[in-house]
Amino acid sequence: MRSWSTLLLVLLTLLGIVSSGAAQPAARLEIDGTIQGVDCAAQQMTLKSGAGTTVLQSTLATVIDVDDQPQPLCSLQPYIGAPATVALVPVGGQFMIAHLTVHTPPAAPQPVPYTPAPYTPAPPPGSGPAPAIAGTVLGTIVVGGLPYLLVQGPDGAFYRYPYYGQYRRMYYQPSYRPYLGPTRPMLTYGPYRRCRDRTWSQWCY
Repeated sequence: MRSWSTLLLVLLTLLGIVSSGAAQPAARLEIDGTIQGVDCAAQQMTLKSGAGTTVLQSTLATVIDVDDQPQPLCSLQPYIGAPATVALVPVGGQFMIAHLTVHTPPAAPQPVPYTPAPYTPAPPPGSGPAPAIAGTVLGTIVVGGLPYLLVQGPDGAFYRYPYYGQYRRMYYQPSYRPYLGPTRPMLTYGPYRRCRDRTWSQWCY
């Protein structure tokens, strides 16, 4: 009979029926804080709040919600550091966890995977099609460290043709020599006359 009386007293205490003086509902206390640790063997949780760090005891009646899904206390290890709200009720002279709500942050949006555009490497120098030479090849010149053919076109203008890589294989002629500048015929002395450059002199080219 004594054991039944003790069990009945505990049940009445949980239901808030037994109190000093008259029947009153059990006081309920809510604390906001962050989860600092979980002891699975002792069924205890450490909560850090504005009042300090407290070790709280759970019971078989404790309800734990994570993302609106019921979870056992031992499953809270990955949520250490997460904010939580704890509802406590007095049982046997100490506060027990009645309801624990873990506030997990919303899931971060998944980044859109980056798909790089297909890379087409630039052709190496001298790998493109070789244009046909139009005009007279005067010789070879070097521009920017690369050899070119200097060509005087039919319009009298000067043009450069690449003379490296496969261009050299396509354009090569033994007669192509480095271009040293324009050459002029020798001056000749004679009677006063009109020269090729349309000037009048005894010395003409």
